[in-house]
Amino acid sequence: MTPDRHALVEGFLDSTLDEAGLRLVQDLVANDAEFRRELVGAMRMHGRLCSTVHPDAACAELASLVGRAIGSVRPAERRFTARVMSRIPSRRRGMAAWWLRGPALAAAAAILVAVAGYALVLLTGPGPRDDSPYVAEIAEMHGEAIWRSPDGVIAKAAPGMRLAAGGVLETGASAHVALLWLGEETRVRLDAGVLGLDVAADGGKSLRLDRGSIRCEVATQPAASPLRIRTPQAEAVVVGTRFTLGVWSESTRLRVDEGLVRLTSATGGQRLDVAAGAQAVVAGRVCFASRPLPNVPREGLIALYAFGEGAGDTIFDVSGAGEPADLRIADPGAIVWLPGGGLDIRRPVAIRSLAPVKRLQTAIDASRRATLLACAKRDAPGDMAIVSLVGSRAALGLDLRTPSMVPHDLVLTIDLRSGLWGNYIDGGQTSTGKLEAAHFSHPGDLHLHLGGLESSLSKDSKLQPLCGVLHLVAIYDRVLANDEIVRSRPSAAP
Repeated sequence: MTPDRHALVEGFLDSTLDEAGLRLVQDLVANDAEFRRELVGAMRMHGRLCSTVHPDAACAELASLVGRAIGSVRPAERRFTARVMSRIPSRRRGMAAWWLRGPALAAAAAILVAVAGYALVLLTGPGPRDDSPYVAEIAEMHGEAIWRSPDGVIAKAAPGMRLAAGGVLETGASAHVALLWLGEETRVRLDAGVLGLDVAADGGKSLRLDRGSIRCEVATQPAASPLRIRTPQAEAVVVGTRFTLGVWSESTRLRVDEGLVRLTSATGGQRLDVAAGAQAVVAGRVCFASRPLPNVPREGLIALYAFGEGAGDTIFDVSGAGEPADLRIADPGAIVWLPGGGLDIRRPVAIRSLAPVKRLQTAIDASRRATLLACAKRDAPGDMAIVSLVGSRAALGLDLRTPSMVPHDLVLTIDLRSGLWGNYIDGGQTSTGKLEAAHFSHPGDLHLHLGGLESSLSKDSKLQPLCGVLHLVAIYDRVLANDEIVRSRPSAAP
């Protein structure tokens, strides 16, 4: 290429060309293949090096667009970029060369993107103009997150940033990012996780959730090209619905609030059609969906056990409220799983959380309120412990008692600010009282127990360990209102 043409490329990227120079560049792009390749290559180097020096959303978008126009990065180009950067002192990198000047890039950004898009059309041939690589944008966010573009360019995520198919979004441990799909009302919120965006072979949306959880409101999708979400354990297929999907402890958890989601195990191939109000778990060879629970309030729900596992020694938390508080049955021979959901405890057995339930403790400490809801039946006379939150030195007084040997819906509410508690059976209040401070002064090693065999509260109050059936246990970080308690009758659900 002649020196004049080199000067044109430099002037174009430097935003110093006048109107006549810009018209000449456009003519050469349209008619000269050699100039076109040289210009797009320079644009790509410009965007990549600037992204390295000034990593922001605009640089990442520029580098991604130009990279898609001319193909993937060659190893030699990466090595050349590294050599250039290594020779520039860090304190002077912002002004060491014409392609690294931040003000020049800012002034030329709009022209660069426009010409890069034109180059993409010229290089790939004629076609529709709706094939933009961008599929979603960040509507809002809290905390830190990074975006790794399809070309490997890493940038800090920011509201308004557009995301291309083939990229990966990663949030911090306490951060979340809400995405809005372009051209429709599909919304996805990623909490403390890693989410890949792609386009499926059938043209539908494709997501890959490697860690964390997503809450989705999916607009109606074409039946032939539904939204597909893959996790390490399963694949969910969605046409249009509201749901929460999470990857925790080598398992995938699904909670459907509206519509229908098909969940398929990645190992065994089992398929579950999960309806609104139901939950599902895929963990190794375990693959089950609980029955819908339309009468169970969702607001403030921090743990939920529906006992739909059908086998095994683990009771899965299907609340979808964060890291699950799963429970382990010490002696599986002491219990029988019931068809349709339920745990029949034939003899006293220790059932407790696998680890301290820090998430539950944090939520209850923050709100200073709690509610336990259970559907249970005892098989012998006497008062029996149902649920306990117990620490090594003290306990949170959340035990329930069954009044007779038939299934009952039981509720215990506690306001930790005042110490007032209330007991409800089948929707009606049966007793109230006030706790002493020691009952809710608990340490940081709190465990959740079912059945009361290892519960210090059952020993102190002389409650018997449960022998009977559990159909449902739910824990909230708020006090349910009276009308909610009347409606919250799991045993009355159709």
